[in-house]
Amino acid sequence: MLAVVAAVGALLAQVHNHASLPDPVVELARDSMTLPLTTVGGRPIVQVRVNGSGPYPFILDTGAEGTLITMALANELKLPISGEVKVASPGAAEPASAEMVQIAKIELGDVKMTGVTGVALDLSSMPKIFSGADAPMGVLSIRGWKGFLVTVDYPANRITVKRGQLATADNVTIYQFSATDRLPTVSVDFAGTAVRANVDTGAGRGIVLPRSLQSKLPLEAAPVPTESLHTVSGEQAASRAQLKGAMKLGGYSIQGPQLDFVDEFPMGNLGYPILKNFAVTVDWQSHRVELKQSAPPA
Repeated sequence: MLAVVAAVGALLAQVHNHASLPDPVVELARDSMTLPLTTVGGRPIVQVRVNGSGPYPFILDTGAEGTLITMALANELKLPISGEVKVASPGAAEPASAEMVQIAKIELGDVKMTGVTGVALDLSSMPKIFSGADAPMGVLSIRGWKGFLVTVDYPANRITVKRGQLATADNVTIYQFSATDRLPTVSVDFAGTAVRANVDTGAGRGIVLPRSLQSKLPLEAAPVPTESLHTVSGEQAASRAQLKGAMKLGGYSIQGPQLDFVDEFPMGNLGYPILKNFAVTVDWQSHRVELKQSAPPA
């Protein structure tokens, strides 16, 4: 599964006929590794080597269920194709065609992934983020990185990978998600209504919710149309409104945030405008995620 939209992660792309992509083997040459955080449209960008070639810019995406590579790069590297698949976002009328590819090795600094099964698809129709000379060539998923803590620290402008596990969930900064959850999720309070939401570093929009919640939440005014979500399988209409009340996540609270509502959206999604306030750490071994407000470097 992948998160691939204009917000690269605001909607989950579902790979039909494949329950899940197999986890790669992940190795770290030392106990920890720190990289500078650079972003494009709020998405963290890392430089990876694919089968020894590169480096290529990839989005480091906590909201991606599998690693994605552009069809152009897959063709350039002559990656072996293991099958054809269909990808679609929730609510999409028609899925898009893609290919399952086998990647022997992906390297990110001192991190090495082997035996990677990825999905290659044409992203040329995707606006903004996947256009231009410095456009990302793929999306790197951290799903299945068991035994490692992966941190995207926005205030400190750094990405850290280290061995270890998060402490027991306290629902203040550390949250437990289910082993059956496909992505890191947290419970968010919207003016008294609890909503499960994905923690998605690949999303450019702050808060996206199912349209079914539109009539259940207190809003300052009726939602108005906003820019559509551009997905791999077409556009999906979105509307925007301001919450009449506070959004609360553990000890974090924001009054009157903007909410985007989308048809058939399965659950909430938190992206860059919210996550930029935190150091986001994912622990796939324990199925925990930490959102810790950290101070920017002096």
